[in-house]
Amino acid sequence: MGRVAVAPEAILAGHSPEVRALADAVRGLVREVVPEAEERGNPGWHSINFRHPEVGYFFGVFPFAEEARLVFEWGTRLDDP
Repeated sequence: MGRVAVAPEAILAGHSPEVRALADAVRGLVREVVPEAEERGNPGWHSINFRHPEVGYFFGVFPFAEEARLVFEWGTRLDDP
């Protein structure tokens, strides 16, 4: 059985405008810095995850009621020019 992916907006639905704005700002920054990354919502983890074609999963945004937590689980695998 494969993993279920949803639109990132589905993960942010129901969160406050402040949490959505923070998550969207971070998502935009990640897309700018790592344009080849794929973004997917993970309903099981209630997170928005980013995968790089060569290094795999490297970053996640986890929205909560009053904050968004940022996790660079495997970010060190990316090149740092």
